[in-house]
Amino acid sequence: MIFLLIGPPGSGKGTQGRILSEKMQLPFFSSGDFLRELAGKEDSFSRQIRLFMDRGELIPDTLMKELFLLEIKKLIVTHGGIIIDGYPRTLDQAKDLESLLLSLNISDSNIYVIELIVEVNELYKRLNERAFCPSCLRVFQFHENICNTCGTQLNRRTDDTMQVIEERLREYELKSRSLHEYFSNRGFLMTIPGEGSIQDIASTIDQAIKEKKVGINKK
Repeated sequence: MIFLLIGPPGSGKGTQGRILSEKMQLPFFSSGDFLRELAGKEDSFSRQIRLFMDRGELIPDTLMKELFLLEIKKLIVTHGGIIIDGYPRTLDQAKDLESLLLSLNISDSNIYVIELIVEVNELYKRLNERAFCPSCLRVFQFHENICNTCGTQLNRRTDDTMQVIEERLREYELKSRSLHEYFSNRGFLMTIPGEGSIQDIASTIDQAIKEKKVGINKK
């Protein structure tokens, strides 16, 4: 099965994606973690990626396409499915990904798109208060100091300044909102409220997946 988690920065895609990954026993692929790993290298390509990220801008499709689709294909072929956080982010990326899934004979009934909806004020609050683990790349609220997974000291993300946060949310509205209509028309979309406790949101996602499966079986 293929699970795509979409939604604005700070909506909880990574948290819910990792929970879903453990439940479904499928690999978790985070576009943000993947890009941060690339940006951490010292070559011209990595510096180019880092420049876009530091400004809060989406990486151009021309740079993203081959890198992401190659990694996603490898994980699907190896594990039979995947949980993807934060990709696709544009309509062109969505079409490229769907072409890949078609080439791998993934049926529409095995594609689930989970869109997390969160109020703008809550997004600002979350993004302004979060930190990340430089070792395992998990995201936490900034009032925590140590990663509870690997014990590493948490850091503040360089792209979580107020100016960059505003730019990232603006970019999302500009380039990613069309994904809602596209995936809705394709019959893949499940819209989930992204506010409340982590476990409550996870339970809502579980129920939505079950209901979609029931709907498919009745056809």
